[in-house]
Amino acid sequence: MLSGQERRLRKVALGMAVRQRRMQLGISSQEALADLAGCDRQSINRLENAQYSTLVDNLESVAEALGWSMVELFVARDAVLREIR
Repeated sequence: MLSGQERRLRKVALGMAVRQRRMQLGISSQEALADLAGCDRQSINRLENAQYSTLVDNLESVAEALGWSMVELFVARDAVLREIR
C-alpha cells in the first residue's frame, strides 16, 4: 500500500507532467486545455496543482487533448517523479 507521502508525490508529478506537456504544445492556458479536453478550467487547475484525484474519464480526456495515450501520460508522470524525488 502506498504511503500518504508517495500518493502526494505521484499527484504532484502527474500535475507537473500535464503542465509541461501543455506548455510544449503551446496551449497557453488551463482554460484552452479544458476546452480541448471537454472539462472545466477548475478541473485542469486542480489536476496541475495536485489538489485532487481526478476521475479516469477526465484523465483520458486530458491525455487525448495533449496528444498522449494514458500510458504516455503515466510514463511522463513517472519521469517527473524520478526528477522530484
